[in-house]
This record gives sequence, structure tokens and C-alpha cells, in this order.
Amino acid sequence: MTVPYTLTHYGPEQAARIRQILLDVHADAYSDAAETGDRFHDQERFAWFVYHWSALPGFACIIAYDGEEPAGYAYGAPAVDGREWWRAHLSPPPSRPRRPPCPS
Repeated sequence: MTVPYTLTHYGPEQAARIRQILLDVHADAYSDAAETGDRFHDQERFAWFVYHWSALPGFACIIAYDGEEPAGYAYGAPAVDGREWWRAHLSPPPSRPRRPPCPS
């Protein structure tokens, strides 16, 4: 019988404790990226994302564990209003910035 993964939620108060777990899982998942020259999966670049997002208010992370071993994760935080971090990753970037949300 296969035992299901255990999912554990972490908030901003645990961010410093779990950053290395996120970096280690990423390094394992993309261990061949160095050979391909894939800059998005570069460990130093990814570390910047982890430190940036985990420092934002509202940060949340779910880590899936297979027994004691981390097997995967998802993390995020509310975007800072007006900050289009993803724009630098598009080629070419959109010609217009994202419009602010409509008031309710």
C-alpha cells in the first residue's frame, strides 16, 4: 500500500526555518539545469526568489513530505500593488502594464 504524502503548512514566522528545504528540493529537481544553461532554474537566481517571496507579508508555503523527506512544495505571497515582477521573464514583455484591480 502506498502511503500518501503529508502536507504541512508554513507561514511567515517559519520562513527562515524552511528556506533551505525549498532550496534543496529545487536543487534536486533541477540538478541537470546547470548542464543545459537554463538560467531560470539557476540556484542563485532561485534563492533570490525564495528570500524575496518568503519575506513578504502574507507568505504561505505547503511542503509535501514522503515520510521524513520533503518531496515538493508550493509557496507564494500576495503581490505588492503595482509590482510586475514577472515582466522581466517575458520576451517580449507586454506593451502595457497591468491595470490595477477595479474597486468593488
